[in-house]
Amino acid sequence: MKQGEKFTKETQQAKHNIRRLRLLAGYSVYKGADILGLSRKQMEDVETIRNYGCYLSLDLLVRVCKAYNTDLDSLLDGLA
Repeated sequence: MKQGEKFTKETQQAKHNIRRLRLLAGYSVYKGADILGLSRKQMEDVETIRNYGCYLSLDLLVRVCKAYNTDLDSLLDGLA
């Protein structure tokens, strides 16, 4: 992680994959937020890879896996 960056490459990849899953499912930000139990703003923060988004919790990752019928390995694909 470079100096001044908030998120590691791994976190950025996971955030990118969460957004990709939502888009592949055809959900808007509002619908994606609703199925995860988040506000629209929280959903935007989850998907933001810049230095002002939010960190990802294990609880959120589990909810994403359940909502999109995927496993954690798929969500974290490309991190190995």
